[in-house]
Amino acid sequence: MSPLHVKAPIKYFTLIFIATLMLFAKGYDPNWESLDSRPTPQWYKDAKFGVFIHWGLYSVPAWGPKGSYAEWYLKGLQRGDSL
Repeated sequence: MSPLHVKAPIKYFTLIFIATLMLFAKGYDPNWESLDSRPTPQWYKDAKFGVFIHWGLYSVPAWGPKGSYAEWYLKGLQRGDSL
């Protein structure tokens, strides 16, 4: 059996699988009622889990290769010995 004969059924199966997923997918409504209708696990409510995202203008030039500590970019700007 040639490789094309093997790949064709896989492609058809994948296409049918994705079409079935799209058929039964529930639409997302960007409103508070839609968000509140989704149940939240009790452990998540009790965990007091917080996410801290830190993103500033200096975040991109502060990137450094592996092995160097790039967060000193702002300190270097303040001292005047940075790029």
